[in-house]
Amino acid sequence: ISGALPQLTEAFDLSETQQEWVVGILYLGGGIGAALGGPLTDVCGRKSAILVCDVVFGVGALLLYFANSVSHLYVGRIVVGFGISVSGIADVAYLHELAPPEWRGSIVSVNEACISLGFMIAFCIGYALRENAEGWRDMFGFSGYLAMIQLLLMWTIMPESPVWLQQKGRMAEREKVLQKLYGNNSRSSSSCSITMIRRRKRSSDTATDQDETDDDDNDD
Repeated sequence: ISGALPQLTEAFDLSETQQEWVVGILYLGGGIGAALGGPLTDVCGRKSAILVCDVVFGVGALLLYFANSVSHLYVGRIVVGFGISVSGIADVAYLHELAPPEWRGSIVSVNEACISLGFMIAFCIGYALRENAEGWRDMFGFSGYLAMIQLLLMWTIMPESPVWLQQKGRMAEREKVLQKLYGNNSRSSSSCSITMIRRRKRSSDTATDQDETDDDDNDD
């Protein structure tokens, strides 16, 4: 948004307060996404949640590209903020559950590095379009293209998380995913998935027991 803000200020004659809202209202959508991202990822699946984010990013990019008023900018920024927040939850869960144990930390770290790379690319695009009065539309529109590319690749190539499939009792689908990902090593990978689920269950049980203990202490 930093590269587009000067052009937006000129195009819509934004006051200082409106500039602050254009930048900060993203976090309103982010707050909504943070509240709904976990349940969405658990109910619909990691892959499906990422696909939803791609669609949300595409809608947000369209709203911003065709914006003709300040209110349209606000709505577009809220939509994009929602997508950013949900994707931050779904992406990490998906990568963590899909990656081989020995590569899991590295792959999640690469995801964070790619986010920083995206910031750098965004700054470069903003610099390249700085002299174009309508360049802000291209900046926002470009993000929509990237979202649609990811949507296509996720939909056609990437499988659902085997851990999520196992949690939902879809064992046949889980075995197909493990075979596709790990081939002859699917047995050991399956064991890793089961271990991960058991750890999560123990953590959940521990948290529940702690809550019950706290309730008993309060009653006393």
